Amino acid sequence: MKMKLLTSYSLNAIPIIKHFVEQTSIYFGANNRESEDLKLASKAAAEYIVEFNDENQGKEFEIHAELDDAIFRVSMSYQGIPIDESDFEEVEQAAELSLNQMRFYHIKKLTDRYYFENLGTKGWMNIIERKLSVPNTHHNMDDTQEKSLLSTKVDCSREELIIASAQPDDAYDITKLAYYTYHYSYAKTQFYYPTKLREAIENDDIICFVAKNTEANVVINSSYFRSPNCREIVEAGALMSHPAYRRNRGLIFLIKKQISFCTDEKSGVRIIEANLVTAHTGSQRVTKGADFYPMALKISAHDRVDFVAMHDIDVQRESLLYQVWTPFGLDQFTLYAPTKHWDILSKLFQRAQLKIDLKENEYLPTEQSSNIEVLKDKKFSLATLILHHAGIHWRKELSETIRQLDAEHYMTYHLKIPAWNALPNEIEQSLSEDRFFFAGVTAHATKEWMLLYVRLDNQLFDFSRVHTADDYSTLLRDYIESCYNQIGDY
Repeated sequence: MKMKLLTSYSLNAIPIIKHFVEQTSIYFGANNRESEDLKLASKAAAEYIVEFNDENQGKEFEIHAELDDAIFRVSMSYQGIPIDESDFEEVEQAAELSLNQMRFYHIKKLTDRYYFENLGTKGWMNIIERKLSVPNTHHNMDDTQEKSLLSTKVDCSREELIIASAQPDDAYDITKLAYYTYHYSYAKTQFYYPTKLREAIENDDIICFVAKNTEANVVINSSYFRSPNCREIVEAGALMSHPAYRRNRGLIFLIKKQISFCTDEKSGVRIIEANLVTAHTGSQRVTKGADFYPMALKISAHDRVDFVAMHDIDVQRESLLYQVWTPFGLDQFTLYAPTKHWDILSKLFQRAQLKIDLKENEYLPTEQSSNIEVLKDKKFSLATLILHHAGIHWRKELSETIRQLDAEHYMTYHLKIPAWNALPNEIEQSLSEDRFFFAGVTAHATKEWMLLYVRLDNQLFDFSRVHTADDYSTLLRDYIESCYNQIGDY
C-alpha cells in the first residue's frame, strides 16, 4: 500500500509533512524510536527541498510513503536546481561540512538509506528508507495493536544517567544532540561541526558537561565558552536535552556539576556570563539558583530557535537577558557612563555585590579617524560595532558604517563602547539622535566593561514579549524600554 500527501512547496507545510511521515510509519509498524527518527529525517529533507525550490513556491509538493517488505520508504518530489551528486556522495568523507551537507549527514544517520533519483524531465525524487524492526505487513491495526504500539514508548524521565565532563571523543554525540534539540537553528554554529567542537574541547576553549544514558549516548549537555578577550570569563550556554529526557532529574545534577566547576579557584574563572532567552523564563529560573544577576538586555539578537517538540507561535526576534555571576567577587573598578544611567547602574552592581567607581569624564576628540570594529552575523542580520576610539568625526563615520550595513539588510545593531576610558563629549545625545538607546553593560575583562547601545531598523519591538523571572531583570527591562521610548527626544 502506498500513501500520498499533496501539499505545497512552503516552509509552512513542513509540520504537515513531518507528521504525515511519522503517522504513516506508525501505521506500517514503526516503533517510537523509528517513527521519531523518520520524522526528524523527513523534516530536514523537506526543508532542503523547499529552500532550493524558490521558483516553485506555492506549487504542488508530492510526498509518498510505502512499506516494501520491511523497508519503510518516503519519496519527495524535487524540481529545483539539478543536484551535484558528487557533492552528495562525499558528505561522509568531508572534514568540514556545509550546513546542507550536515543535513545530509544527519539524515543518513537517522535512516538506513538516503538518496536522490534522477527522473530526467520530471526532476528528481528525494528518497528516505528505514528498515522497521517489526513491520505491520497487514496494513491494518485494531485497537489492541494501537495500544500495544503506544505502550512501546519509553519513559526516560526516571532513567539513571551518568554525569561527567565531556571528552573530545564525545564531540559527535554532542552535535547529534544539538540537532535533536534545535535542528539547525542554534546560534552557536560550532555545535554543528564535530571536528571544530572536538578541537575546542581539546583546547579548553569550550568546556562541556554531559549526561549519558545506559547506552552511553549523550542525552543532555551544558557548556562554558571561554571569552576570546579574557580567559577568566566564560559564557554558560548550549543547554541541550534530547526530547525524551527533558524531565529527567539528571539535568539538575548536571547543572550542579557545572556550577561546582566555577566554585573551584583552580578553574581560573572569575566571571560567568549567561545570555538567556526571554521568549520564556525557563533558563532564567535555572540561573536564579546560582547568584546570576542581570546587567544588560541584548535586544533582537537573533531569530527564535526551533526547539524540537516545543511550540512557539511568537514571531518577534529573540532578545537575550545578559547576566553575570562572580563566585569570588571582583576588585573595585572604574566605569565611565553618562550620568543619566548612574542610578540603574548603581542598583545593578549593588545587587551583584560588585563595587564600582562611576565617572562621567568626557573628552573632545582630537584625532582625525576613529577605530570602529564591525562584527557581522549575516545569518541573524545582527551587526556588533565596537567603538574602540572616537575621532573628530566619529558620528559621521558611525553613520556611514550603518548606511553600508543597511545596504546589506542588517536589522539589529549592537554598539559596544569601552567604559574603562573617558567617553566622547555629548555621547548620549549623539547616539539618541542616531536612534541608538542604552541597553546595559557587558564584561570585557575583570576590570574592563563596555556600555551597550542598540539600534533597531525595520522592526516594531514589543517589550511586553520580553519575559523576565526576577524583580531586577524586570526593573532593567522596564528601564531599557523607557530609553527606547525616548529615542531622539534631545
